[in-house]
Amino acid sequence: MSRSDLSDQPNPFAFAAIEGFQTASSSGKNSPSGKSHTESIRSRSSGSKSAVIKAAKYLLMIALVFAGLIAVRHVSGKWLLNQLTHDFDNLSAADQQKRLAQIEGFGPAAIPALVSAMAAQQTTTGRTAYDILRRFQNQWTVLSEKASTKRHSELVAAIASVAPRLPDDRTGWATALVQQSIMESVGQKTSEEKYLYRNANDALAILAHDHRSGPSILGSQDFAADSTDQSPRRLVAKARPLPVEKTDAGGQWTDWPPGSGNNIARSDTPSIYRSGSSKLNSSKLNSSNSGNQTSVRLRPVVPNQPIELKPIEKINNTASTGSAFDQPVKQAQSVETLVETALEVYDDRSVMHWLSSDDAQQRDAARLELLSRGFNDSQIDFSINLAHPDASVRLHFVNELSRHQDIDPRPWLKLMWGDESREVRLAVISVLGSLRGHDATSELRQLMSQERDPMVAAKIRDTLELGKQVRR
Repeated sequence: MSRSDLSDQPNPFAFAAIEGFQTASSSGKNSPSGKSHTESIRSRSSGSKSAVIKAAKYLLMIALVFAGLIAVRHVSGKWLLNQLTHDFDNLSAADQQKRLAQIEGFGPAAIPALVSAMAAQQTTTGRTAYDILRRFQNQWTVLSEKASTKRHSELVAAIASVAPRLPDDRTGWATALVQQSIMESVGQKTSEEKYLYRNANDALAILAHDHRSGPSILGSQDFAADSTDQSPRRLVAKARPLPVEKTDAGGQWTDWPPGSGNNIARSDTPSIYRSGSSKLNSSKLNSSNSGNQTSVRLRPVVPNQPIELKPIEKINNTASTGSAFDQPVKQAQSVETLVETALEVYDDRSVMHWLSSDDAQQRDAARLELLSRGFNDSQIDFSINLAHPDASVRLHFVNELSRHQDIDPRPWLKLMWGDESREVRLAVISVLGSLRGHDATSELRQLMSQERDPMVAAKIRDTLELGKQVRR
């Protein structure tokens, strides 16, 4: 018989009850005829009290043993984790990755160790730690709101503590983790979420400090091309923006994408998905004559060149020789940036975000950049709510897209695919699935490959299944 087998041991509760019953019976048998009935009841009561005391002792012993087991497990887990992280930096890259795979099994307790591993000397080790933390964040989406907020708070605190010594080529990984945590606390309904949101923004500020080691994002020199270096590259912004093109004087809404009759200069393949400014195609300036009237256009001149102005009446009566305008003229380019970082390196949605800025200079810079990409004034005004900071405004924008009969909502919906709000992404899927005369299977499948939220992914699958049933 095993020592842990207590089947043959007497039940303390039954033993106490039998003992009390036997005591009461023996006292009843052996009591003299003159003993009162009150003493018999008192003896039975004392036997019951002793049984309760023995039962309480057994329960207390069981509770102490259970607490001891929990304490041993907690202490042993910390001890094992310390053993795995001991002398971690002196291991080879392969051994470090094996250690990280073992550390992953400790769950939330492994967050500080994994964040510290992101700063390891080997880039492959840091990448492995980052991938594990991303899997953790995906797993936290199925937890309760309180538990998920707690996990994200632990992650943000660990990143903030490691950020000062994080290599410059790893800040992008840490920023991606912090931004994912910010997405989970955008609503700020509880005090814990507000605390998480504030700490996450503080961590981003630490990661973005200008005095960090490494080249600045606004540096004028490119990185050295080294085929053996697999570390991530930071974005190098251009020193000056591309020239701003002509704008649509009417500013009226047209079909999307803009037709060939639009006055905005475009490349051969205009599209809302194109990022970056297009170049002017005109290589020479043409003049048109109407009777004796000559249409004269301004042309750029070199610096310090003397300019002679003619009276207006002489200009109207002068015949055009064509020699002054037949030569190719190079387009003058702006050499000053309107904001600290050139907007041409941002995608369309990011530029639209600056339309809601409190700084008038930034708003004007964003509008000029969108004009240079082929948007007209009406489209720019319409896109202000697309990247509005308030999620409810963006949600209303998505719902309104399906009600506009004069525009194609698909390009605008594609810009909303990466929205940080779950409700907005769910609305985008609903609108895509409800478009008449359009098969959104390819767009939804592309969304499925990018979506990390289980709830949104389930919505995409339901929409795809519904589309299959409708086509049948």
